[in-house]
Amino acid sequence: MSKAPETIGRYEIRQEIGAGGMGTVYLGYDANLDRYAAIKILSESLSQDGAFVERFRREARAAATTIHPHITQIFELSEHEGLSYFAMEYVEGKTLRDVIRETDGKIEVDEALRIALEAARGLEAAAAKNLMHRDIKPSNILLAQDGAVKVTDFALARAW
Repeated sequence: MSKAPETIGRYEIRQEIGAGGMGTVYLGYDANLDRYAAIKILSESLSQDGAFVERFRREARAAATTIHPHITQIFELSEHEGLSYFAMEYVEGKTLRDVIRETDGKIEVDEALRIALEAARGLEAAAAKNLMHRDIKPSNILLAQDGAVKVTDFALARAW
């Protein structure tokens, strides 16, 4: 997306926080609920492709089916001025990828095991709902400032 909208739905867009193959993620503020959310907006080019729009919607629905402390919570799936978006829990912190880069891969064994176990618990909860993530990698594991581990980005998820 070339320029972020000032608002999307009920969210005031504050800044870009990430980008991927399907779209851009922004930090949004919901004044009604006085909370921040991560707003993932499908790219303008992909918004014209019905298959990609459905895949994007499937990501949001897939993640929303599993309520678990180690999976990012989906708040809303909608469209704004022709752009599909979903709002999800904003996790203030870093990705595991960022931490690996910052530490040159030198994470204490106990911490690495804790992160792996908590991510596995989130994936187990998704599997209990017959949902397979299919793209688990360090950039899809969020580490909150309070230490919580959250699995995100169910774009390639498949139900069975």
